Amino acid sequence: EEAQQIIETKEGDFKEEVLTLDTIAAYLNISKYHLSREFTRCTGESIHQYLIRIRVNQAKILLKETTLSVEEIAYQVGIHHASHLIQLFREREGMTPLEFRKHWASVVER
Repeated sequence: EEAQQIIETKEGDFKEEVLTLDTIAAYLNISKYHLSREFTRCTGESIHQYLIRIRVNQAKILLKETTLSVEEIAYQVGIHHASHLIQLFREREGMTPLEFRKHWASVVER
């Protein structure tokens, strides 16, 4: 299905700033409205929410495995501003990226 094709072909491209509903629809040569409906029907989430989830998950990996700043991580995952990453991260994880890094470090030390 189209949703699966998007996931398979685009998962590695999550940090591309041009990755939007319009660019994905153009890539697949289908209507963005049809794409949006089908993606939500098949996955249970919008493309926008899917991309945010992937970006936050990648940020979590970078927070665990690197010493990059939050600003550098935001750039790495395709988010323009560190403040936006912090907001998205807090909404989804219940803590800021730095709180997450500190918590993760304390868990690993045990």
